Amino acid sequence: MAAQLCAIRNGICSTTQHFRTIEPTRQHSEGWHETRHARQTAAGLTSMPAKRLHTVRQVSAGGIVFRRAAGGREAEVALIRVGPDGRWQLPKGLVDEGESPELTAVREVREEAGVDARLIAPLEVIEYWYVGNDGDGTRVRFHKFVHLFLLEYEGGDVTQHDHEVDEARWVALSEAEAMLAFGSERKAMTQARAVLEDARSPSA
Repeated sequence: MAAQLCAIRNGICSTTQHFRTIEPTRQHSEGWHETRHARQTAAGLTSMPAKRLHTVRQVSAGGIVFRRAAGGREAEVALIRVGPDGRWQLPKGLVDEGESPELTAVREVREEAGVDARLIAPLEVIEYWYVGNDGDGTRVRFHKFVHLFLLEYEGGDVTQHDHEVDEARWVALSEAEAMLAFGSERKAMTQARAVLEDARSPSA
């Protein structure tokens, strides 16, 4: 099964957003220009262009860990709950220096979901931009890539998650998609479900 599933590849999902600044309608009286200049001077504004933020590439990885149920019952997947709003999401985190996304995915599901798992197949690569602070506190523009993988449970307990996670839980595969907070992760869950259903079919 693993060899067959590992042959499955998917494209890149881009959620990049572009913003356009709209200039106010210009008025042509000299009085308007003088008043506008006075307001800008009083407010300490200048005609200098805004400082362009430095772009930093950031890579994370994680995944969907599933376990098979006895008696032909539906498979379950591990989800984690984080943040003050109790957001449900997939276990994932930053790729460390010298580490591959695949190794990161295995490490992160162990740390955040408390379980050991083996890699089965790549799923989605999520791409987006956001503005935040780097390690030195400098304001930067992050170009982020999140590699998601399908993994199969081998051992461990979801109660053994780390302190950054409020709760880790096994959820029926059919219910997991609706619980996830992010649309990109819901898409990855749909892909994982299709892979698992194909593997269970008689022709697989």
